[in-house]
Amino acid sequence: MDAINDEVGRLAEEIASIVVNEAALRLAEGMERLAELRARHVTAEKDVPERRLQLREVDRAISVILQRVFSRVNLPTAATAIAPPSRPAPIARRASITVTICWDTSSA
Repeated sequence: MDAINDEVGRLAEEIASIVVNEAALRLAEGMERLAELRARHVTAEKDVPERRLQLREVDRAISVILQRVFSRVNLPTAATAIAPPSRPAPIARRASITVTICWDTSSA
């Protein structure tokens, strides 16, 4: 029992003598944040090709819908009726698209 008490006392003294390095502690917290950001970057890097593929599929579906609409109302094709943008919109802005088509039916 004395050996156990001696060991407990020795360990308590050892714990009490530990000096916390505040600068190192702050760096460790920053390192944890960097590790989290790295993990998010790696995940995003894997997701981007899939997101681009999904975007192409949505663009294709919209193109097919527009071609059907334009052919039913005897308008030029979507490719000639809608002027292409000067540059593509960022993916975030292209994610939700609302298409409004208006034509004059008074002459029909």
